[in-house]
Amino acid sequence: MNPIPQTPSFASPPGTKRVQYLVRRADDSPIHADFWRDYAEVVLLQEFGPGEISCFMHIGDSPGEGGSNLWFLSRVRGGFYDLTESTPRPAWLLDELAERLADGAIVITDGSNVEPAFTKDQPFEASGMRWEPLGVVTTYERHRGVARVWRARSRSKERSP
Repeated sequence: MNPIPQTPSFASPPGTKRVQYLVRRADDSPIHADFWRDYAEVVLLQEFGPGEISCFMHIGDSPGEGGSNLWFLSRVRGGFYDLTESTPRPAWLLDELAERLADGAIVITDGSNVEPAFTKDQPFEASGMRWEPLGVVTTYERHRGVARVWRARSRSKERSP
């Protein structure tokens, strides 16, 4: 059994926008992790194509003072204008995220800045995905006490033979 690698430092030189890590599981299979320091909605729209995100975590945020007011997991609130296109268009971050999630991707949220369905433990459909609850992370220490873990399944793949 391989020893668990030491936690990498998240410090990076000034001006660095992307830090990549390669960590190995106990079975020696790789885990690639990218950490970004930039406007989150811009990174989502410009750096990721369809089906490229296999795990997405959005925790510890809020709409108020000190929070981002970004609603990655909502179509209820958090609309924005996509300025990455020549003609800005209204968009929902949940639609943009769903397009970039791989089929079967894992999504982790503590319920901050989310559509109400993400605070319940029941499957639901939104933005072309079927969202299935997998469980909770109870050791996550935040005012809500838990982070919910979801699997995002593409509804278009369910209909294919």
